[in-house]
Amino acid sequence: MKKTLTIFFLVTLTLTSCDQIRKKSQKKEKLEVTDFKDVKINNLYKIKVPKYMKEMKSLHEEASFKYANIFKETYTIVIDESKQEFIDVFVEYDLYDKEKSTLDNYEEMQLSNFKETIENIEIIPLGDLLINGNSAKQYTLKGKVEAINVEYLITFLEGKKNMFMLMSWTIDSRMKKYFDSFKEAHTSFRLI
Repeated sequence: MKKTLTIFFLVTLTLTSCDQIRKKSQKKEKLEVTDFKDVKINNLYKIKVPKYMKEMKSLHEEASFKYANIFKETYTIVIDESKQEFIDVFVEYDLYDKEKSTLDNYEEMQLSNFKETIENIEIIPLGDLLINGNSAKQYTLKGKVEAINVEYLITFLEGKKNMFMLMSWTIDSRMKKYFDSFKEAHTSFRLI
């Protein structure tokens, strides 16, 4: 009887501890302004990123900004491209809708790419916004990449000479925890 009670208490303690760890890993992260650092990229833009994220050059070949924390499974990149080159290429291939804004065309093209690469994709518009004087559109995306459930915060932004895609992601069970810090990074974006 003693042995059975001991095993019962050990199992209960273990399950309670695991549940507390799971709840703690899902609790929203509360970062102060001082918990972010400004990163300047190519005299083109600045963005704030949580101090726990470090530059990770291998993260994405085309990104000009690549920061991550592999232990927290948090990733943020920025892809920038010439607005005029984007327009020219899409006009040449008859893919540019002249009835829509450049931002709308860019957003549609990028979302189309996500639909091809993310399984069971769910796209949730968060709306149009103005980020430091620049028109932007923001979304959350959910789906599977290589059998892993992931969630993204995506911001498409139009500058005077460039188009930008800001992308932050983590595994789906951690998005609630990191969403506010991802959003803070995205809304801190400013052209130089």
